[in-house]
Amino acid sequence: MISAYCSGGHPVRYYRQYIVSRRRRYVGVHIIVLKMADIDRDSISQAYEDVRNDASETNWAFVTYDEDNIILHSTGTDYEDLVSKFEATQSYLYRSPPDDQRAFAFIRMTVGDEMSRRPKFVMITWIGPEVGPMKRAKVSTDKAFVKQIFQIFAKEIQTSERSELQEDYITQELIKAGGANYGTGMQNE
Repeated sequence: MISAYCSGGHPVRYYRQYIVSRRRRYVGVHIIVLKMADIDRDSISQAYEDVRNDASETNWAFVTYDEDNIILHSTGTDYEDLVSKFEATQSYLYRSPPDDQRAFAFIRMTVGDEMSRRPKFVMITWIGPEVGPMKRAKVSTDKAFVKQIFQIFAKEIQTSERSELQEDYITQELIKAGGANYGTGMQNE
């Protein structure tokens, strides 16, 4: 695999596929060119900083694809609003049902025992169950670019199961990742 830039300034990846005859003789090279996704770094970075800011009400940022571009779709405070982004039927932005959707989310959740409550951060990579194999593979390379922005998080979850988007599930995963939990089990909320 070779990374380069095309004449329009867009990053592309070249994959060399060597063509060999049935007699195991070299015949030629077939080059596959894939355009890498453009990412809206400014708006996504601003949303990331807003979620990380303790003085901000914003608890999550939802990043999705618009054709081949990775864009900030929305931010918010209510976790149920975020889950609804994954369950939306047909919105103006999605040209396909959510089962064919690829998306990323960055979430701030407060966890801990009665002795210590602290914010923890989660990055979710959603790959819908109906996403094709080429798009599914492309998510793994695109995730590297998203992780350049979403740098600090306690837990990363990659899923295509809606049950793994539930707040209770994510809270339990954060508690597991958090290490020691010295409380008595009684939380004062």
